[in-house]
Amino acid sequence: MPKFLWIAAILLLKISFGQKSIIEYYQYSIKDGLVNNWVNDFEKDQNGFIWIATNDGISRFDGYNFINFSSENQSLIPNNSSFQDVQIHGNEVYAISNEKGIFVINISNLKVKRIVSKGVSSYFRNDDLSLIYYTNGFLVLKNQDRIVAKRQFGKSGFLGRVIFSEGKIILNNSFTSVFLLNEKLNIISHVSLNLEANGLSIINHKKLGTLFCSSKGFFKLQGNSFLSVGKQSDLNKFSFYNYTEDGKPFYILNFKTPVMPYYKGNYVFSLDKNQNTEVRTIFHLGNDSWLIGTNQGVYKLNIGKRFSSQIQDNLFDDDVIRVRRKIIDYQNKLYLLGFPGIVEYDLKLDSQKFITESQPRLTNYDAVLVDNNIIATSEGKGVWKFDLNTKTIAKIKSNYIGEFAFFNCIQNLGNNQLIFGGKGELVIYDYQKNKSSRLCFSDQIAVYDIEFLDNSKEILLGTNKGLFSFYFEPGKFYNKSVTINLIKRTKLKGDLKNILVNSDKKSIFIASDNGLYQLGADLKRLENHYLKPDEISNQKVTGLLEDSKGRIWASTYSGITCFDVRLNKHYFISDKHGLVNSEFNYKSFERLSDGRLIFGGLYGYDIIDPKLFNFNISNSKIILAGFKTEKEGEGKPSKISQSSLIEFNTGDEDLLLYFKTTDFNNAEMYAIEYKINEGEWLLLTNNNVLRLSNLKGGKNKLKIRLRDSFSNICDEKELEIWAKIPFYYELYFYVLISLIITSLSFLAIYYFKRMKNVEIETKKRISMDLHDETGTILTRVLLMSKSESAIVKNLDVFQSSLKEALFSLRTFMDSLSGKKSYLSDLIIELKEFMSISFRGTNISAQLSSEKIENIWLSAELYRDIKLCMYEAIQNTLKHSDSSKFDVRIYQKKSCLFFEISDNGETNFSLEELEEKGNGFRNFQKRTKRHNGSVKIELKAEKKSVHLFFEFPLK
Repeated sequence: MPKFLWIAAILLLKISFGQKSIIEYYQYSIKDGLVNNWVNDFEKDQNGFIWIATNDGISRFDGYNFINFSSENQSLIPNNSSFQDVQIHGNEVYAISNEKGIFVINISNLKVKRIVSKGVSSYFRNDDLSLIYYTNGFLVLKNQDRIVAKRQFGKSGFLGRVIFSEGKIILNNSFTSVFLLNEKLNIISHVSLNLEANGLSIINHKKLGTLFCSSKGFFKLQGNSFLSVGKQSDLNKFSFYNYTEDGKPFYILNFKTPVMPYYKGNYVFSLDKNQNTEVRTIFHLGNDSWLIGTNQGVYKLNIGKRFSSQIQDNLFDDDVIRVRRKIIDYQNKLYLLGFPGIVEYDLKLDSQKFITESQPRLTNYDAVLVDNNIIATSEGKGVWKFDLNTKTIAKIKSNYIGEFAFFNCIQNLGNNQLIFGGKGELVIYDYQKNKSSRLCFSDQIAVYDIEFLDNSKEILLGTNKGLFSFYFEPGKFYNKSVTINLIKRTKLKGDLKNILVNSDKKSIFIASDNGLYQLGADLKRLENHYLKPDEISNQKVTGLLEDSKGRIWASTYSGITCFDVRLNKHYFISDKHGLVNSEFNYKSFERLSDGRLIFGGLYGYDIIDPKLFNFNISNSKIILAGFKTEKEGEGKPSKISQSSLIEFNTGDEDLLLYFKTTDFNNAEMYAIEYKINEGEWLLLTNNNVLRLSNLKGGKNKLKIRLRDSFSNICDEKELEIWAKIPFYYELYFYVLISLIITSLSFLAIYYFKRMKNVEIETKKRISMDLHDETGTILTRVLLMSKSESAIVKNLDVFQSSLKEALFSLRTFMDSLSGKKSYLSDLIIELKEFMSISFRGTNISAQLSSEKIENIWLSAELYRDIKLCMYEAIQNTLKHSDSSKFDVRIYQKKSCLFFEISDNGETNFSLEELEEKGNGFRNFQKRTKRHNGSVKIELKAEKKSVHLFFEFPLK
């Protein structure tokens, strides 16, 4: 997503009363997300959102992103809906269109409704009372939704305005007159202003009262009259007029020139005339911040004195790379040293000149001010003296200061002595006598800075090998080169480029390329080491200055960091605060006599005034401005949502979260960081829109924090995001599938084994049944067949036995084939069998069934019921002298009952029937297989046999 917010300029401009100030402005248009470039009105809600009325919809702006309400994404808003006015009442935004009526947007959920569908010229609300002035001249007064009064006024081309004020209703429906009405819309007064001007607006100001603003000036309501206030213009030059809360006017001249109050005068904002920009409205954001609505979009302005200013130092040719080093402050002038020479800058006149142009190009490195002279080192070209009175320059030559000497630093020891630091040596120079002495040590040590401790004779040296010191008595001078022993002080890493002893003598700060060190005054205790990105702008520290309040300012390779040691706070300062430099140079810093601080870098000099610096930590909060989901390939944009529940289909769509700060005026100065679950903190870019996709399923924690313009954390929040994933991606789904597969596997194994066991048991049972029943019958028949006389004598027995064997075999075959398996089939087959069995006998057979469902029977149950019936019939035929055989079949709940009886008689007792013969034992065997039972009874005197079978139905 392209960056829609762009800084139009940060310029140094003059305002009407002659002082200088920095104007910072930003321009927004449809390419940045604004719904339409023609802007008519602004309003700010309680959450800090700016609502913008345009010629094609309403935009909500949070300082970073626009959310639009137009016919493109709102079905209730007609095409080409132009809005002239926007108002905030409670939790609702009222958008007024002269053609389409009034639309209401709920601030909390961003839902839109339409309450008036006709053209509206003006809308005003006061608690439950509201006034609607329609474009046809009809005025309505409502109490909530109930009409209290209404009145028709003459229609005119002027878009009138109506308000409540001072107990009256004030209607301005022409250029030069105003109606004063009571709450019944009766006319109290019709005031004529006698002014040939265009009426602009009616304002109800808390401080100034009721004002009628016109293109020639404004009038104030006094009683039932409007009186001219201030100087009236002879020309119709005002196209917009309003007042700040403290009563200062701001206005637009002829739709071209916006004018805003600033300090003791006005600020005039100049727009690009080549764009034919027409200025429509101005909105005061507070302090020195403004919004300007034009036909080319929105301008946001921040006017005011900044704590920093710049010196461009641009006197050199393009092919000269200017190197900036030491800065000398002398008599309200700055002397800026470095390659290719010295520039004199006049602080009062804001002018500069190159004063060593006639001299050889020098790379001045470090310097001190001695009387009226600058004595400076150079890179490989010796030591130079520059006379500030005569503006002459000369090289210093002494016994230990050669023509090509190179010293990294210089310090004033007092007593007319200077000390130079170089590689493996220190040189003491008496500039009155032009004599020098040399202090030698290891040539592996290069001295970058020298600091003389006031309370002792100890001199500190910042070197490439750490921090050293040695003792030297001020004023002492050697006539020869002397070797000295350096004392190692603490184990500090990196090249130590600058030493600063703070004013209260409690700490010593040391700048290095490994961060900033803070030592105790005894040099034994390391109190702090500022190295991490959230502690200092960059670990390569180039210079240190202390302001009048004891705060330490460190220039680095990435901006400036200010340390308030007493409050344990720090402030990051960068180009977004107006610094011209992002990288600063070694030795290029100085505290000016008026307390300001100057630092030199790659692109000039930055001057910081600590008195104008705001050291208060921001109390701004971070707000979730809304969220929406996007799916790849979907062309139509989705609506922004606002709710406490944030959820999306992870992996299938993206979630976009919009964040803002409550400080709309300085929104560009803040940074937002985020981390998901236990991840790392990341900087949120892309206009503070966080795009998330492919989060882990379920609840995710999003931590978000706000850093102010100086990188201090001023707010932190935690949000919950519910990432929904398809059920087949969920862990429980895989667990469930695994359990199902495992269960099915176990079931398959179980049923396979069970089938095998059933098959084996069935075969055993059939084998046993065939052996016990059919085998016995066939054995009996076989024995009879051995005697022809036995066959003839027992022919009927022989035939019935064969029938019995065949029936038994057929029954077993049928049970194995599984062709018949319903109770209805069983009843039919039993009836047929009874008919065949009793054919040719004196026995009448009858089978009755009642309350029978056509239920399914297993093959085994089907077979065993048939065999029980066959057994009973054969017993009746063989052993009973009966004339009647009855079978009754019925069902109760989940059990099937058979009752079999005849009217024969038996000579056996009940016990004998149960114990003797195979018949009853076969009944018991077949019923127990199916968890059933059989019972035998003898009834009446003849002792006829009654059988009762019970089979549970599964």
